[in-house]
Amino acid sequence: MPTPISKTTDQTPSEPAATLPLNIVLVGFMATGKTTIGRRLARKAGFKFIDCDHEIEKQQGMKISEIFSDHGEDHFRQLEAEYLKSLRDKQNLVISTGGGVVTREAARKILPSLGYVVWLHGKKREIHERVMRNNNRPLVRTQDPWKTIKTLLKQRKPQYKKVAHLKIKTHGLDIEETVQGILDSACYHFASLRNEKPRICNKPESVE
Repeated sequence: MPTPISKTTDQTPSEPAATLPLNIVLVGFMATGKTTIGRRLARKAGFKFIDCDHEIEKQQGMKISEIFSDHGEDHFRQLEAEYLKSLRDKQNLVISTGGGVVTREAARKILPSLGYVVWLHGKKREIHERVMRNNNRPLVRTQDPWKTIKTLLKQRKPQYKKVAHLKIKTHGLDIEETVQGILDSACYHFASLRNEKPRICNKPESVE
């Protein structure tokens, strides 16, 4: 079930209601389904889908793994934050972010200003199984990927919570259930900030 996240005073403040863009932003650890769910969510909402990692790869002409190996993680995180800034004035998007986007304060400050932020949460074992089938995960290319995943998850969970409006567990739900839960929650959130029913509440089926 979707879980609204209660904000405390030390957490990233929300964008003022009048200016919060009509976008859905997906955050979460690697291999939690952000791209798959994001594409389906965009089609159902009639929004454009944006995969931040893919867009950065196109801009740089390099794979994420190559950026990490040639220039280091800090350089990639800077590119990531700059790309997020470029989305600030855009609307009607589903934005899928990289798993480590929340590790830098600059990105954490930008994310809540982009729209309704949803944290996709998966079980460690499922994440491990998916990650081991993908060679384009530079941060888990270690001698003990399982230990690395557990360590990174422990570090990042408070950061995901800090930026997200909603936490949704992806295990035990099929894609349609997950997508519908996100849409319903986003509709309620945006409707509470506006005097009219937002477009997202209509949930039109659309082709990207």
